[in-house]
Amino acid sequence: LFQALRYEDDGDKCIVNGPINIRVSSPGNVPQGKTTTIATNMVYPIVGTPVICHGLIKANHLNGKMGDIRFYDKEKTGRYEIHFEDEGLKPCF
Repeated sequence: LFQALRYEDDGDKCIVNGPINIRVSSPGNVPQGKTTTIATNMVYPIVGTPVICHGLIKANHLNGKMGDIRFYDKEKTGRYEIHFEDEGLKPCF
């Protein structure tokens, strides 16, 4: 599994730590422990992926909160449903 380290260029690029297999375009395979830059639209976290919220403006009370992805609404919104470790927080998209 790869690790998304950070986003750059207003979220257009994602810096990832391998291993990752990039099939659509170069640079190809990235071995474990190596980093590369890929287009954000090529990053698809799967259900169960742990996340830490940051940079939220409308829900800034969630910044720094940890949770995991439970659902991806590809058809309607393109957003992920996040459930938080703090059970006092409601799941959100």
